[in-house]
Amino acid sequence: MGTRLAVTGVGCGKRLASRLALEILEVPPTIAFMEISLAPELEAKLARIASEAGKAANQVVQELVADYLDHDEWFKREVQKGLASLDDGKFVSHEDVGRQIERILRP
Repeated sequence: MGTRLAVTGVGCGKRLASRLALEILEVPPTIAFMEISLAPELEAKLARIASEAGKAANQVVQELVADYLDHDEWFKREVQKGLASLDDGKFVSHEDVGRQIERILRP
């Protein structure tokens, strides 16, 4: 977390702040602006996709990043579920998987 210092002054008439209040706030860091470098062919592809979708390139990038981050969180949750199942003794043996695949692929 970042630290932000808020200073407020209370004045009386034309006198400069006769009383100062200091407040230190813990705030999460934010990214207000980010610049990325793309290879020319990737930039051209992004421009084409954005144009075809009727969107700005930065909107397409924001959507892609959001989808990637959502997928990453989902994937990590699913891995944890799988590990918890293993810890609970719930699993399918290699042989059982082979038999299931043979049943599926059998004509």
